[in-house]
Amino acid sequence: MNILNSNIIRFLDESTIQNEPISSIDLMERAARKCAEWIESSLNPTQRILVVCGPGNNGGDGLAITRQLAEKGWLIKALLLDSRNYLSNDCKVNLDRLTRRFPDRVQIIQDAEQLPLALGCDVVVDAIFGIGFKGEVRGLVASAIDVINSSDCTVISIDMPSGLTSNEAINRIDNKIIKSDITITFQFLKPALVMPENAPFFGKVEVLDIGLDASGLNEAEIDMHLSDMQSIRMLLKERESTGHKGNFGHALLMAGGIGKAGAGILAVRSCLRSGCGLVTAIVPKEENPIFQTACPEAMTIQYQESSTEIMPPEKASAVGIGPGIGTNTTALNTVQSLIQKWKKPVIIDADGLNLMSQHHDLFQMIPKGSLLTPHVGEFERLFGKCNNDFERLELQKSMSKTHQWIILLKGAYTKITTPEGKVYVNSTGNAGMAKGGSGDVLTGLITGLHARGYQLKDAAILGAYLHGLAGDLSAEKLGIEAMNAGDLIEFIPAAWQTITKY
Repeated sequence: MNILNSNIIRFLDESTIQNEPISSIDLMERAARKCAEWIESSLNPTQRILVVCGPGNNGGDGLAITRQLAEKGWLIKALLLDSRNYLSNDCKVNLDRLTRRFPDRVQIIQDAEQLPLALGCDVVVDAIFGIGFKGEVRGLVASAIDVINSSDCTVISIDMPSGLTSNEAINRIDNKIIKSDITITFQFLKPALVMPENAPFFGKVEVLDIGLDASGLNEAEIDMHLSDMQSIRMLLKERESTGHKGNFGHALLMAGGIGKAGAGILAVRSCLRSGCGLVTAIVPKEENPIFQTACPEAMTIQYQESSTEIMPPEKASAVGIGPGIGTNTTALNTVQSLIQKWKKPVIIDADGLNLMSQHHDLFQMIPKGSLLTPHVGEFERLFGKCNNDFERLELQKSMSKTHQWIILLKGAYTKITTPEGKVYVNSTGNAGMAKGGSGDVLTGLITGLHARGYQLKDAAILGAYLHGLAGDLSAEKLGIEAMNAGDLIEFIPAAWQTITKY
């Protein structure tokens, strides 16, 4: 699924109006009908609904939703925040339609003191601003947002929580923002709806297809995409029915140092679930017995402080570096030796990234086309601090282009950026995965997928999706509090079965 900013959405609206053809008021009616249908299928008809409307087209949507549900007997009423001198044309039409058909179902509020009395409902539908909002919320609207946020009502926003901008960060100190339980957005996700810092405002997101003219996308420059089940299935490679282990790649993982063997074991065990044919772990000599016991399907290459020269196996097809290796001189020398001998793109995570932040000469050694998988803290140590998620994404894109690396920034709504300027947002995962070792599991999985034959960008996209899906399946079975990183590995097979349908 594409993730589109408000400018492209407005372009698609106009394209639909011209090419379908359809009038803007009829397109609004269609969008409102989709929202009304969603409400009918999701809420209880006995619930009292208040639709709070602003003066623009988002308010027009709200007035149309009110009329459509009133026609079906729902307990619904619209509250128009007094801006009658500034109403958009389509909002005026829908106010007239509602007033003529159901005059008792609309109330115009002129004073903030009227707001608490008007809010006698179970559900509030926020139709104040939508995607067109910019600037600062003031006056009556600010008061309305305060009243809504302090109520016990379920809050549903139409297209965008009012006060939240679609395409850029906002000053939360000064601005009022609706805190929605559910955001119903039209046709495509917007950038603000995949930014972790905005999650307290948009809640659960529902995307409704309102039939916008898709041909208009051919003329738009789209660089942000959501990895969903449909796009993931398009990446999948068929497994040769007559193949042997040599046909499915050989993954090489430098993971697990003294005292941190667990990180390496998680990465190796995850790699073994990726579908690749062979896995070799590069480990300190002292840790070798642990790896041989914990991961009997994997082979090992041992190194020690007196000898850090590593010669990768001739038939290795992917290299992952970092989980639990430490940042001492032995680890640094071993990493340098491995990269120099390998000379091809690598996957760098955890202590591999920490070594990069401590020894900037490694920046020049990491081959173009490599994949870095930092969490926010590691990202900031590598590239600098940012004030918000939008700024961080721009820096991530810039660093991918500058260094010609793929960068996977871990966290809620994991984002993958490419040297070409593309952004892929992962749609799976949950808060239960915020446990030590989860990133090690991801590194092993991606390394194995790359060894299996997936291009590194595709391995990152598929790996992040599988990793998050395994987390979702684990949470469903075990709960988000009790699940841990090792459980993710146990649910990788079920995640594979989900996306491959067997």
